[in-house]
Amino acid sequence: MFLKMVERAKSLYGSDIDFRAFVLGLVTNPLGNVRWHSKPRKQLPAYFSEFTLPPAKTGRPVLPLGGFVADGAEFPDRIDLRLAGETLPGSSLGSLPWNREFADDEDLAALHRFAWALPLIARYCHGSGRLPCFQAVMAAIFDWIDRHPDVEPCREPWHPYTVSERIVNWLYVLAAADEPPPSSDRIAESILRQAQYLAGNLEYFGESYTGNHLSNNGRALYLAGLFLRDASLFSRGKSILLQERGRIFAEPGFLREGSAHYQFLVTRNYCEALFFARYFQDASMATELEPTVSALAKGCRFFMVAAGGGEFVLPLIGDLSPDCPPEWLSGVPWVCDLLTAAPAADPPVPFGWHFFFANARSVGVMSPPTTAVPVVASREWGRLDSCAWSVFGHVNPAGVPITAGHAHQDTGSVAIFWNGNPLVIDCGRKRYSQDAVGSKGKEYHAHSMAVLDECNPAPFFRGIYSDSFLARRAGRVPVIQIGADSLEVVHGGFARLKGGGMHSRTVCCFPGRVELLDRFEGRGRHRVTLILHFPCQVVAGGGKVSVVTPFKPSGFSLTLPEGLAELQLHRGGSEEGRYGWASSAYGAASEITSVVAQGMVELPWSGKTILEG
Repeated sequence: MFLKMVERAKSLYGSDIDFRAFVLGLVTNPLGNVRWHSKPRKQLPAYFSEFTLPPAKTGRPVLPLGGFVADGAEFPDRIDLRLAGETLPGSSLGSLPWNREFADDEDLAALHRFAWALPLIARYCHGSGRLPCFQAVMAAIFDWIDRHPDVEPCREPWHPYTVSERIVNWLYVLAAADEPPPSSDRIAESILRQAQYLAGNLEYFGESYTGNHLSNNGRALYLAGLFLRDASLFSRGKSILLQERGRIFAEPGFLREGSAHYQFLVTRNYCEALFFARYFQDASMATELEPTVSALAKGCRFFMVAAGGGEFVLPLIGDLSPDCPPEWLSGVPWVCDLLTAAPAADPPVPFGWHFFFANARSVGVMSPPTTAVPVVASREWGRLDSCAWSVFGHVNPAGVPITAGHAHQDTGSVAIFWNGNPLVIDCGRKRYSQDAVGSKGKEYHAHSMAVLDECNPAPFFRGIYSDSFLARRAGRVPVIQIGADSLEVVHGGFARLKGGGMHSRTVCCFPGRVELLDRFEGRGRHRVTLILHFPCQVVAGGGKVSVVTPFKPSGFSLTLPEGLAELQLHRGGSEEGRYGWASSAYGAASEITSVVAQGMVELPWSGKTILEG
């Protein structure tokens, strides 16, 4: 272990300018650079309160399944089981490989979380395959219970987040069945045991290190407490869900963790809590959650770009969750509308998580939210809609990517849509592993941005860095501003480089044209790297760069800044490479074209990039 730490330190010293500055600073300022307290261990939040269970509701909770999918398909004896990034072909649900070693730990987690069961139920619940589908899923649940008789805290099946997901997904299965399944008491007993374990192993690591996982722990405890009529679980889960809103929604309506996909994921969690609060007549919880869900719906719609035909696309900025692909959650804002008396149009797609709540109004909407919070992105997100263009920008408000979050080194990066079609994109992140593929999505290479001297726009957080060291290295905190036809980002991250200074990017929209103006302050000669990722073909020749798109036959012309004469086009590069590929879902990779223009320039310098067509 010690030798590995030494090798890791040597590698970082050679490749990371911030770690190098940290090590050199140990000589001159050891007390000011080092974070002397270690990462807190799991503990209990201080805010727990007691709540009284609502009166028992007559009858068994049943999810109001929708009528969108009714193909009458037969449920196969064996099925290809999609996990996080890997698919188990020809699987029998009654004998799944619970102890299999996967290349990616997220696939093992996905197997034990049972999220894979929900699309199966939604797909087969109307046809003749309904009963065989439920029987097969129940067989998997019982097999898991038989094979996990004891709590094993250090293994993935008992990771608190995995336990949280499994509890909720099993409750979905029970609530979606027409009749209580045979031996359902065994499932209830297992859920109780798992929930009690979870209640004592919450993912709270202190105020600085706690992310959205704790709110998900609360969701599982709250729902388990309602279903099982357990006051202790109910009370603890309710406290967490209500109190964690202040942590994870730093800007009203927006998850603070820098990911569009996770915005929908966490909104889903609060939708579920509101639905079951209504069903079980927990009036105080419903009253609390109505304005929260209403604001989160607006936050989700902030990212939705109309693509025609009632469909929407999202800029996949930040981490992609292994829990489910983005399209599975596309109907989340629609369910929010059903639960808050907002006007609800048809759902955007016929199949997805929203399918389980197609008749959500059946639980009774009390009234439109009376304390709805206006949603105006200003802290870390910006969106500009003008002249058929939609432009998104993101910054890390503290300068560095959030410690317990899903943000990347993307301050100053943009995503650009034309008439609802993605044109300039963010590459997402294929997996969470700390290797070339997993780390690529976090670095500047995976974002459409400009950088100085091939450095990220900020240091990465490391547990040994003091807050003051990080603040000095990050420089002036980023600011994002939106005008009538422009989006601007300003930050001081490159001031940590010798001779570096402030960087600003201004995006201006015109009919048929969008311009990106990058300005770098400072002094001396430096290398500027401009990166633009396109989901389509880009061709260079005859002094021109052309973007070939399926949605616009004439395509677009790309004019690059003067001074950046070193041009490279990467198309469908290897996964280990920095450019040429992107992820639209966790574990998935597709080829794109990455345009990389570089040059040595004298600071201060400004350069304009033009997309026209």
